[in-house]
Amino acid sequence: MKNPFELGWSMWKKGFDAWDQASTSLLDTWMKSPALLGPAGSMLASMTKLQAQQRQLMSLWWGGLGLSTRDDQERVLHALHEVQSQLLDLEDRLAEAEAARRDEGGR
Repeated sequence: MKNPFELGWSMWKKGFDAWDQASTSLLDTWMKSPALLGPAGSMLASMTKLQAQQRQLMSLWWGGLGLSTRDDQERVLHALHEVQSQLLDLEDRLAEAEAARRDEGGR
């Protein structure tokens, strides 16, 4: 004879599985419905436009205070990255030239 916990668990599990199967097909149909997708897409597009406007407004506000904006910081970081890459390339070329000079001097 099963203990009461196992019996309760198996009954709950069977009920959950039945609910899961029924709700999954219903939810899948509902999520593919144009009645949901159309408004959801419109809301997403509106939120994206609102976010772009907010970003532009914040940029104008920070720029009006004389502080660097996000675009300014991204431009500076890009330029800094390019300078760093060129510096690393020059260090590599210098190391190669020193190695070649040592090889010629050692012969």
